[in-house]
Amino acid sequence: MYIPNKVRHFLRTPIQVRGFTCAPSFPVSEALDPSAKTWDKARQWARFRENSQTHLEVVQDNIPRGGYRVVGAELRSEGGRAWRVLTPDNFLVDMREDVFLPILLEKGLPDTRIIDAEFQWCVRGSQIRLEQVGSTSHAKYVTEEEMLARKPPKKAKKAGT
Repeated sequence: MYIPNKVRHFLRTPIQVRGFTCAPSFPVSEALDPSAKTWDKARQWARFRENSQTHLEVVQDNIPRGGYRVVGAELRSEGGRAWRVLTPDNFLVDMREDVFLPILLEKGLPDTRIIDAEFQWCVRGSQIRLEQVGSTSHAKYVTEEEMLARKPPKKAKKAGT
């Protein structure tokens, strides 16, 4: 579990959601190798509806940010609910219910639908997810540098094997 330094957003063609023009995004950690299955899945997802071979990719520094706006919710096949939120850059992304619900219960949701908290992208297993900065959950993540330092070095293959 780590906090990547940079996040790459694979974007679909912008759509209208509750009066906002936004680009649906599939975020991926820049710490992953570009040949990783996650990158392939993101590329396929970004081209899915457009039936296109091209898509837009945006790389951003992964700094704590506020200004996330709730625009809806969806039930997911894996269970739970994903809250659909707009990033400050108008990318449409998911926020997991276990992240959003405690904030909603403690602070409520203003009429603007902007969540009163800062978030940062974090990687847990094979998933990247928004976590509230300063939360107990966020505190469990290590930096990208700490995660890379913990990885055992790759073993060199012996000649002839």
